[in-house]
Amino acid sequence: MRAKTLQVHWHSQEPVFSLDFGPDGLLATAGADKTVKMWQIEHDAAGEPHAVFRYELDKHSAAVNAVRYSPGGDKLATGADGGELFFWRPAPGEAEAAGLGASANAGDPAFCWRQCRMERTIGGDV
Repeated sequence: MRAKTLQVHWHSQEPVFSLDFGPDGLLATAGADKTVKMWQIEHDAAGEPHAVFRYELDKHSAAVNAVRYSPGGDKLATGADGGELFFWRPAPGEAEAAGLGASANAGDPAFCWRQCRMERTIGGDV
């Protein structure tokens, strides 16, 4: 197996602080731009890998430091500066129905995730 470095402008050229692959191969990245972005790794005809943007979660008010899938891939936890901890669940096609719109979540509605819980820590970053 040969390793390949992907060249992607992940978070508007801001630092990426954390990433995690879900069981289905969907990659979640957390960055200094206050967002979590979802990517799918695809290969071109020559077998070269490319990260294709699928969805963005932008409810955090500060840099997102951590992102982790649950073992089954049915939940996503994200933690940020200021003590925000969000839990998300897949919600394919629910972006419009939930009134989330493009300002709250951007990307392909088939890859939509919806916030299902929020916790706040006392006195620190996550």
